[in-house]
Amino acid sequence: MRSSNEGTHTGMVVSVEGTTLTVSNKIKSGNEGTVYRIKNTENKVFKIFNEKKRSNKKRKITAMIANDPNHPAIIWPQAVVKDANTGSFLGYQMKYKDLDTAQNAFEYTMTQLSWDSTEKSHRYTVAKNLAVMVSAIHNE
Repeated sequence: MRSSNEGTHTGMVVSVEGTTLTVSNKIKSGNEGTVYRIKNTENKVFKIFNEKKRSNKKRKITAMIANDPNHPAIIWPQAVVKDANTGSFLGYQMKYKDLDTAQNAFEYTMTQLSWDSTEKSHRYTVAKNLAVMVSAIHNE
């Protein structure tokens, strides 16, 4: 079992809702933490926060899980991830979305949603979908 202080969590055993799972390959890192695959699981991943960010994130993530907007287009924390040895908060589990093939709304509107070359009904549909997702988050 690897320590969370080694800079990588690959191979670490964690606890999610009382079940032990193994952290697999790193997908991507950012300022807050790293997203990892879960060994033998295709449709869910872990986000493990950098050690300095964890204490500020625990309450927020717990509240987010309790108030899931339950919208298929929104990737949202599903369960808290803890160190299996110490029980300390590490991050959260969420649905997997291949972001390399997905296009975010801003990128889409800037590169493909041209005012002159798209139908008005298509522009309205894009705006409506964005409003529905923002509304779902705000309602929670």
